[in-house]
Amino acid sequence: MTSDFNSDCIENKCIEELNFPKHPNNRPGLSHIDYRIGTYSDFLEFILRNLNRDPLLSLWTHREADDPGIALLQGASILGDILTFYQNLYANEAYNRTAQWRESIADLVRLTGYRLSPGVGGKATFAVEVKNSNNKPVVIPKGFPIKTQLDELEQTVDFETLREGTAYPHMSKFSLYRAMYTPLFTKKTKEFYIVYPDQSTTSVSLEEGDRLLVGIPHPSSNPTCLINSQIVIIEKIRQLFGHKLYKIKGKFKYSWNINEIGAIKLGRDFLHFGHNTASKFPVITKDAVKMENQLYIRPLSVKTLSIETPTKALDGTKGVRILDPPLSKKDFPIDSKVNDLSIGNPMVIQGLFLGWDLIDKKWTKPREFTLVRKIKNIKTLSMTWGTITGSTSLISIDSELTTVVDNCRYYAVDIRYLQFYEVDSPLLTLRSGLKKTSEKKGKNLYFFGTNAEVQLLKNRNLLFKGPMEKTFLANIVAVQSLSQQVADKILMRRITLDRKVKYKDFPIESPKIEVYGNLIEANQGKTENEIVLGNGDNQQKFQTFKLPKAPLTYHTQSTETP
Repeated sequence: MTSDFNSDCIENKCIEELNFPKHPNNRPGLSHIDYRIGTYSDFLEFILRNLNRDPLLSLWTHREADDPGIALLQGASILGDILTFYQNLYANEAYNRTAQWRESIADLVRLTGYRLSPGVGGKATFAVEVKNSNNKPVVIPKGFPIKTQLDELEQTVDFETLREGTAYPHMSKFSLYRAMYTPLFTKKTKEFYIVYPDQSTTSVSLEEGDRLLVGIPHPSSNPTCLINSQIVIIEKIRQLFGHKLYKIKGKFKYSWNINEIGAIKLGRDFLHFGHNTASKFPVITKDAVKMENQLYIRPLSVKTLSIETPTKALDGTKGVRILDPPLSKKDFPIDSKVNDLSIGNPMVIQGLFLGWDLIDKKWTKPREFTLVRKIKNIKTLSMTWGTITGSTSLISIDSELTTVVDNCRYYAVDIRYLQFYEVDSPLLTLRSGLKKTSEKKGKNLYFFGTNAEVQLLKNRNLLFKGPMEKTFLANIVAVQSLSQQVADKILMRRITLDRKVKYKDFPIESPKIEVYGNLIEANQGKTENEIVLGNGDNQQKFQTFKLPKAPLTYHTQSTETP
């Protein structure tokens, strides 16, 4: 039986004609050419088809790799695939348009007499952050390796520092602030901070809701009174540059227009014993019982205050004073019995003075006063004033209340308006909260730190990183030196830049720009150990020696051309 079908048809399935070996045919102008006559599958398919046509091997029907003969044919196909791959690669590198290797392009253009300029390595400025428990600086040696990831490149890039540098923890990342000033105390002042005592050494404990008696101390060194005094309540406390800012409820009723005012933290308050006695007091005579006016006026010039028969008080008021036991002019009974007031502590006494004008020779209108006296002695006793009898604490002060102000000598007080305040702090000195200057631009900013820290910034470059990844460099040309007494204190210290900046970018709170002070320059590349590249005839030009590790990094120099 004869057959007229093609020998490549097996089991009534025609096999497509195999195009092997291929004859490369590339049109001009391609960026890549195909120069392979076939791949692994082409080689193996060609061999197996020829194997099927050989009558001597017709009985060899196994085609799996576990057959030694088939494995040998597959190995030959792999070898053909490798050879054609490299042949295709070398063919592309032989043409300038399709070459990918720098060495190939360099060799090709050298045939025309042109030599490629070396690739120039990059330079970069790095900001170093230092964190350690002892807050000590770290020395960064010359040639210190740095790896970085650039957006334009997939692989990391090697850099090395150009020179030795020192990185300080406080310069790692910090903020700078615009110029501020301390305004005068006015009615509009809402916030203040404590200047004295120094809060870094002797902190005063103030909480929200505490009461402060504020005013102008007189005399300023060791005040015995506060002029234009007012009690304010602390509403809110916040931190700013290591200091506490205190906001008051309401507003100040006086416009002092001065830099500083005094203040005292108040504790408990007391009234004068007998302030709530009945206004009328029965006086028994031979004929009848009369209701006399109870005197609330207490003269301050009398050495010993005792019971008075119906008489006229210093201010002209007629009445009677019932008092037992007698009081000296430095003794003041309070309306409650206390056991924890300390001798030697100051006490604030407020009330209304009844005075006599030394020039016009007449009684003046009642005048408010705020005096500061020290407790000289305190004891508990039973007291009677008018219709009130009870146990009380008798406080003796170190000096009397009489005084002369504005040509008036004050002789008496009304006990109904007398108030005594326990003092829970030393005399404080307050200044109004900081305000920003009106300047829009300038070279001066402020650094918050010690004198030693700010001196290290002089002549140092800073990297400013703002919102939206906006960055710029600036150099510090001058720093402020304060007195030696505050050298170790953390304060605002002025620095001067070599360029102007917008002050709105450097607010006193919630700074927008991060500042980096530990900057170090680096070159792209990695230093290798010195090796001998080779030797040759020094009379020949353009000799070539292969680098063991390529590429070599080049850098531009101002002394070279180009």
